[in-house]
Amino acid sequence: MLMLTSTAMFGNYFAYDQLASLNMPLRDYLGFPDDVYQYLISLFYVIYSLPNIILPFFGGYLVDRYGSRKLILLFGGFMVVGQALFAVGLQGRSSGWALVGRLLLGIGGESLGVAQARITAKWFMGNELALSTGVNLAVARLGSVANDLISPALAIRYSIPLALQFGFLTCLFSFLCTVVLVILDTKYEHESPENRKQETVQMTDFGRPPSRIGESSRISFNAKEVINAMRSFPRCFWLVCLILFFLYGTGK
Repeated sequence: MLMLTSTAMFGNYFAYDQLASLNMPLRDYLGFPDDVYQYLISLFYVIYSLPNIILPFFGGYLVDRYGSRKLILLFGGFMVVGQALFAVGLQGRSSGWALVGRLLLGIGGESLGVAQARITAKWFMGNELALSTGVNLAVARLGSVANDLISPALAIRYSIPLALQFGFLTCLFSFLCTVVLVILDTKYEHESPENRKQETVQMTDFGRPPSRIGESSRISFNAKEVINAMRSFPRCFWLVCLILFFLYGTGK
């Protein structure tokens, strides 16, 4: 389970950083003037990140509402389709299709991390959670490292289209890993630490009907309730949010 949850984000990180690793070869391949090309590269990153200012809130709600298994497949599908359109668009020198693909990649890739984290927290609890989360992040970042090594080599030795197609294959590989992950999570759900813990609680609470992990949570989405809940968060939560804001603002 740890291997499968870790590889779920590998393809997204590989595809996200392809623009940076293929910067110069891609400029020569597209044949755009430097000012137009640099603006286009910036636009690719903007259209990936802009929807994710809001989407993680809805992505988290949807995971709670419909379950992590359905959503990890949905977001993984967005990632694969988005990278496919991005690759086809750049191969055909069509910036419009490439932008649409980049948008779908952003919608799927970042929310996919929310669903992946939920499944990880289901199988690894207590002292295991920090290590498993660290392994997830390390393998995902390995996608960035692999991209920096493989994509330029493929572009220089063979062609830009082949490098872009390889990026699509990494997303497809991650999606297939999520499919296997969902199958195993469904089959062995009763063995997960979270499920065993809930069964223990149910044995000591005879007044409550037993519930099953994986069923849809009946959560009502009310904007006023969400705002009130956010106001109740402690200061340390907002401090962590501020740290992450500056981290991504300077690190990217």
